[in-house]
Amino acid sequence: MRVDVYTRHDAFIKTIAGDELLGFVHTDELNGSDSVEITTRFRLCEGYRLIWKDRLGKVHEHVCQDPQDTRAADGSIVCTDTALNSICELMGDYIDDKRPYGYSFRRALEVCLEPTRWQVGTVDQAGTVSSGLTFYHTDCRSALNAILECGGELETEVSVSASGAITRKVGIRQHRGDADGHRRFE
Repeated sequence: MRVDVYTRHDAFIKTIAGDELLGFVHTDELNGSDSVEITTRFRLCEGYRLIWKDRLGKVHEHVCQDPQDTRAADGSIVCTDTALNSICELMGDYIDDKRPYGYSFRRALEVCLEPTRWQVGTVDQAGTVSSGLTFYHTDCRSALNAILECGGELETEVSVSASGAITRKVGIRQHRGDADGHRRFE
């Protein structure tokens, strides 16, 4: 496995792989937590972006939150962090006053993402959002959560090139994954 590290401004720093990557656990809950617990010999900084591919070839992007350095028994530095899905950056984007009640899920998502660098991805959730839905003096992540309370499942999609992430999309799916799955992972 390899993890590409970028600055908060999408400048490439380094690829972590092999002996440098000591631990990597991805946790993804439906409409909930999407985080990575990473342990590495490379010193991470808050705001660094970790871009990696899962076994199915899907690209993920996570943002380092509070890296901690410790000394290993051999005297080397070991860095650990719990990085959040890069959609967490929507907490820094602000909506003053929008009232998308009665809109389709796609249109409500477009309104929510207007002040961000994120684009609308696949939206196949049918129907409309709640008739009382308003975005008033709130951050875009809270607005997105309000849309999801009306229905659908959150899906993020990141496209990369040699220079890093080139597109970031948010989708609202009627059902994420296969309904005929026979395995449960915890």
